[in-house]
Amino acid sequence: MSSQVDELTQAVRDVALQINAAQERAEDREVVTAAHLAADALSVRFKAFYETLNDGEKMKIDRTLGRRVQDIRRSASLLPRIGNIAG
Repeated sequence: MSSQVDELTQAVRDVALQINAAQERAEDREVVTAAHLAADALSVRFKAFYETLNDGEKMKIDRTLGRRVQDIRRSASLLPRIGNIAG
């Protein structure tokens, strides 16, 4: 489990950086699209990992990694939707 948590933690950091870049370059369709796709992929990956945990592990992960993933989702939701970007 520890290596999976480490990998997910790194993925959260990477996606957070992508979303930050997309916020700064909101007019760049490719950057915003990549950020949305990365956030979606992270969410799917986290859910798959979460389902393998027992209740005690879920509580621990909820308080740490789960909150970060939720923040990622929230930040990605504030990015422009792909269909709404002029270009």
